[in-house]
Formats: sequence, C-alpha cells, structure tokens
Amino acid sequence: MAYAGYLVKAIPNQKANGVFIATYMNTKYIKSKLFNMAKNIVGMVNINAEEFKKIDIYIPPIELQNQFTDFINQVDKLKFKMKKSLKELEDNFNSLMKKAFNGGLFN
Repeated sequence: MAYAGYLVKAIPNQKANGVFIATYMNTKYIKSKLFNMAKNIVGMVNINAEEFKKIDIYIPPIELQNQFTDFINQVDKLKFKMKKSLKELEDNFNSLMKKAFNGGLFN
C-alpha cells in the first residue's frame, strides 16, 4: 500500500450540497475524465490540485440538490431495512433447515 503525501479536499460552498457533489464525482463520466487527466508517475496515478480545479461540475439549483440528497438518504434507509430483513429471512431459513435435517420439523 502506498500513501500520497498530500490530499486534495473539495469543500462545497452555499451553492453546492456535499452529497450531490460526492455522488456526481463518483459517476462513470467524471471518473473517466479524472482517469484521462491523471498522470502515471512511478506506478501511481495522480491528479494535482490545479488539475482538480479544472474539472467542470454541473451545479443545479440548491433546492434540487437538497431534494436529491433527501432521496439518497431515503434509499439508504430502505437499503438498510432490506438488508436487515434479508438477514432475518436467512436466519429463519437456516433454522428451518437445521430442524429439518435433525428430524425436529415433524413429530
């Protein structure tokens, strides 16, 4: 593992929502742009702060960004509930299988 001696931090202002920007920056489009801009130095791919500043970021009205963030938060909550439900279903299934193979399912 290698650790770069510097980090580039993007801080959103009042016109930008951090969740929206983070999601946007992780799209295939932006990732391919970053990949094409990056320089490969000694086996490490880097983008410096000046290059990072040159990336055009689509900024819709803050109200839409906030609605997007609310939607993302709702989806995350639903994903958590579904994962919890799936775990409960798997536990119940495994319990039934154990009883079935131990002969405890039927009298």
